[in-house]
Amino acid sequence: MGLKLSNFEILSVQIRTLFQWGWNEQEVSTSEASLRIRIRGKEYHVVAEESSQSQAFFKALKKALAPLHPELKRILLGTGEGACNVRQIASELDAAIDLQHQECQ
Repeated sequence: MGLKLSNFEILSVQIRTLFQWGWNEQEVSTSEASLRIRIRGKEYHVVAEESSQSQAFFKALKKALAPLHPELKRILLGTGEGACNVRQIASELDAAIDLQHQECQ
């Protein structure tokens, strides 16, 4: 099925990049991530747009999780080799939720 972590399950991810010509005849790209996710037994569908695929996925995932986990709003996506790995991004957010829960107890 999807990617099941301790706090949520990613059911499906679709990421696409749109290329357009800007007003100054330079190519402009925008990435859009569409995400189906199950949180606490309820399914959500969110869409987010950003300048890169990894940033679009990260933004969509945070958008889905933020109502239940507002602490994630402060988390930023790192840069580097692993930044575009969907599993790594999801695992890091899942770990952040676990860490926040431990600090609150």
